[in-house]
Amino acid sequence: MHGEAKSKARETGESIRFIHADMREFVEPESYNHIVMLYNSFGYFKERKDDERVISNCFNSLLPGGKILISVTGQEINKRHMPSGEDRHWWENEGNYRLQECKVDEDTSWITINWILLNGNAIQTYEYGYRLYSKPEFEQLLKSSGFLDIQIYGSMKGTPYDEKAHFLVATACKSK
Repeated sequence: MHGEAKSKARETGESIRFIHADMREFVEPESYNHIVMLYNSFGYFKERKDDERVISNCFNSLLPGGKILISVTGQEINKRHMPSGEDRHWWENEGNYRLQECKVDEDTSWITINWILLNGNAIQTYEYGYRLYSKPEFEQLLKSSGFLDIQIYGSMKGTPYDEKAHFLVATACKSK
């Protein structure tokens, strides 16, 4: 995917710097106006302290007045879509199948997802998980790193974070 992104950048004439780094370690003090993490690209570390480090690194990497936007699946949304804490689905595409099983832990803070991919006689399995933050937990996570003007929305269009929300979308800024 990295190669495809570089190729697209060349095609459009854009000058883009690609960085491959561990987000728990990557910091470039006061270097960016904006940081954007979309569609659950945040929260994959089993330890909450790692998430705190990532948010702190983002804060430190922003210029004064810089802004962050993060989109995740909120705990409240997950509870609404998976009230039992478990879910199974399967998809078929041209004879290939993907079976997906989701299970939320007892304190509803972590979801584990297992995929089984069937392609003819070939079987591949994958497991991953991510943290489920409630609205107050996510606000506190941002606040504890120094972010101000924290806003929580239910979509990228800025709709309310309510029973119709599709995502937990947070915006915040670093003081000037």
